[in-house]
Amino acid sequence: MHPGVYRSTNVSNLALEQKCVGLLRLLHAVDCFPRGGLHSYYAVAAAVRYERIWVALMRKSYDSSQISPPLDIAFAWFVHRQDPVAYIQDRQVDAADAVDAADAVDAADPIHPDSRYAFKFGLAPDYIPSPGMFNRAWAEAAPSGHAPWPPPSPGSPQCSSLFAEPTVFAARVATSMGRFTRMLRSWLRPQFLDELFLERAAERYLCFRQLHRDHPEVTLVPTADIALMWHTHLGLSQEYAEVCKEMFGTTAQGEVNLWRPDYLDITDQCQLAALYVETARLFRNKYELAYDSHETAWVADTVPYPLANTGSPLAYALRVFDDNPDQVKQENISSISLIFKDAGIPEPQPGEPVVRNGAHALYLTWLAAHRAMLAYETVMDCCCWKRSHETTCDKTLRDVTSSLVSIAYFLELPDTDTHPYLMAIKTHNHDSTSALPCNSTVSEPLLRTMAAFKPADPIEYFSGHQDTYMLLIGLLPLLENSKLQGAVWSTPGQGAMDPNTALTRPFRGQSPFGSILATQGTATKAMELLTSAWELAKQRGVGRMQRTYQVMRHRHYGCKVYDSSNDYYQLNTLYMTGVAFINPYGNGP
Repeated sequence: MHPGVYRSTNVSNLALEQKCVGLLRLLHAVDCFPRGGLHSYYAVAAAVRYERIWVALMRKSYDSSQISPPLDIAFAWFVHRQDPVAYIQDRQVDAADAVDAADAVDAADPIHPDSRYAFKFGLAPDYIPSPGMFNRAWAEAAPSGHAPWPPPSPGSPQCSSLFAEPTVFAARVATSMGRFTRMLRSWLRPQFLDELFLERAAERYLCFRQLHRDHPEVTLVPTADIALMWHTHLGLSQEYAEVCKEMFGTTAQGEVNLWRPDYLDITDQCQLAALYVETARLFRNKYELAYDSHETAWVADTVPYPLANTGSPLAYALRVFDDNPDQVKQENISSISLIFKDAGIPEPQPGEPVVRNGAHALYLTWLAAHRAMLAYETVMDCCCWKRSHETTCDKTLRDVTSSLVSIAYFLELPDTDTHPYLMAIKTHNHDSTSALPCNSTVSEPLLRTMAAFKPADPIEYFSGHQDTYMLLIGLLPLLENSKLQGAVWSTPGQGAMDPNTALTRPFRGQSPFGSILATQGTATKAMELLTSAWELAKQRGVGRMQRTYQVMRHRHYGCKVYDSSNDYYQLNTLYMTGVAFINPYGNGP
């Protein structure tokens, strides 16, 4: 580190380069939120659920080691903490409205998350040792009949009861959500999980903080790597406040000079670019180091993520995140328009594109590859079916299609932090990047430079998790637009196939999905299956669709539910295991 850099023991002890992985997992899950994402109605519902239910629950029954918020609430809470000044002020206003005097005293101080659990989310047994305890605590805070997960659909009775009372800060939190979902695009590059890269980013973040101490009047604009550390630190609200007090002191009234990310309020791109250039100049002058590089610069919104490109293997299925099976039924619900009006958020128009970062496409690819591997093995091992290559691939593709369509019904989602997809997001020490070392030479700022993705980035992103890396490696030729030369997975007894391009089974741990998609005519068949499965689920229910298309019951990896029915499915119709809690208190299955 440069000798002039301020050192903070509080920051170093937090090990931000490790904490940021939890934030990345949360943002991956948010990018996969279905039915238009956390941008419109569900953003407002999340913010209201957070203020009306979760804040009340934290005040009375909160134990971060025992209770994790549902995904939408976890994100709303994270966004609220990103403005440390408003977070404290809002909690003080909320305390003034408390009926019970004791509650008011407790609520006067903001409720800070334990740094060990700051980015945890989802209802799963691993982090809820006592589901009954959580259920009782939730029931005390929530409107009657309001379940933790999934969130209520627009126009439902639960929706009406949720918005029945005024809120203090929920509308502002909802309008801020879009600012943070966009950042993940730049952080999807593999270097943002490289241990050395993150160590350097943490050092550069300390430099950046010192720069603010020297120039508090300037709105500093961070590079992508510094921003990851800064917003991770903001998510650790208590530790962030302590460091701000240490570095920036207090006001005459004794209040901590909390540094908020003012750059997020700037909508004029020319002004933002000018401030970025000024930040780079101040950084160079102080440290005689380069401020950014192609690896640390932001990726523009116009640069598509490889798997979200129109030519990607699963581009045909990305609609499952944004299309709403109940769109027609919900279009004429007047209360929805009032919800947007009260929140100050423009009501999205039918067909309006949803802004996503690419993590949704990465997850969809993981899900398809994972389900394809399990389904293929099931078909191959079942003696009652004729195991021709065409039959095997067809049944595998049908099984995969069921999982893809289920996403629109809040199933098959990475909606808990223990989901295997999210657990595969881990740091690695390959040092395959050219991250800025401490002795980097001075360079011009790269805000306007078009930082790009590489075709292999989605695979390399999982370099820290060998099983997932192997699972997806078969898709690399498709991502690179290379020909597979007719290579397919053969089945026993097929002697007519070229032995140089046929395998009896995929390599251990490798999914056959890439090779299935590369087979001639499969792309058209996949789109037809998706359309027919979508319509079946829409007309007869997602459970009926699953039983029609799947070759076996799917294990549920996501958030647990309590109730036997909700706005999206009937629990007893699903062809899945492990969806519901086994509740000893009799409130749900």
